[in-house]
Amino acid sequence: MSTTLVLGGTPLSARRHAVSLLPAQTAVTVIVPQDLPVTGDPNGWQRVQTVDLTRTILRGRSSVLVDSLETWAIALLDKHDAWSGDGPGALAVREEIAEFCAIWANAPYDSVALSREVSFGAAPEDDRALRLRDVLEELNAVVSGASTRTHLVLSGRVVDLSQATLVAPAPN
Repeated sequence: MSTTLVLGGTPLSARRHAVSLLPAQTAVTVIVPQDLPVTGDPNGWQRVQTVDLTRTILRGRSSVLVDSLETWAIALLDKHDAWSGDGPGALAVREEIAEFCAIWANAPYDSVALSREVSFGAAPEDDRALRLRDVLEELNAVVSGASTRTHLVLSGRVVDLSQATLVAPAPN
């Protein structure tokens, strides 16, 4: 089974690409960390609203689309009151990310995770936006390392980063 991280600057084209990577004629579980409007899921795809990505993947019996890692990061920062960037909340966020990556690397079905590529955005204007950017940048990096493939959707094109060298993680 393969796992793919799809990064994009605009969510619509990245999501279309992510959906195209999954089998249209089979059941797919779409995991949404917050209540989002349904946007073009093929018939038969089941939406599950949860921040517990790991257990949802483990319990599932189908391919998975995580829509999106950014909304999951926001939910984790809220859940663990980790917006300050230090203390036990920040550690709990890192632990949940590590747990997710452990199952992601060995997902039992073809799975795709969507995320925003943070380097394309404007500089954060406040501490909260800066914290989200930093967490999402780290999250994207570790999920990319755990994924079979990493695709970047840019200007209507898909760039396969799967064979690109990984940047060493920042020291904790």
